[in-house]
Amino acid sequence: MNPSTIEPVPITPLPCEEIVLRALLKKNWFDEETKRIKADAFIRDPRKDVDGLSVNIHSTTDVPLWLAEFNRSFGADTLHSGRIRMLPGLDVAQTDEDVADQLNHAVITGVPFADDEPKLAESLASRLAAMSRTLDRTKRQR
Repeated sequence: MNPSTIEPVPITPLPCEEIVLRALLKKNWFDEETKRIKADAFIRDPRKDVDGLSVNIHSTTDVPLWLAEFNRSFGADTLHSGRIRMLPGLDVAQTDEDVADQLNHAVITGVPFADDEPKLAESLASRLAAMSRTLDRTKRQR
């Protein structure tokens, strides 16, 4: 196993009923025609998603304010924590750092980096995209 795939042990799993948000930070992360999120949005970035795939907790997030914090965003989708856990090896939790400093933030763990396990990464990303639901498609730019 590549050391870049090692994630910290989450200390606080989110309840199954919790809804999480995935921000669309790149234009190519959604289909312009259908406005549906694409699997690309669920591929882990080794520079940014070190702990797992970054998400926010919907119940504690002011969505417009959160999305305005990014240099550019194209909205967000929702995912149900319990459904995420139905995918093999995935969990949704907050790390020690999230609990201490970023109460709205959580991670989806178990998603490999595309360079480490390309087929599994693409399969899980496609399944996450299929289960996500559109929340917002407002383009924001600082």
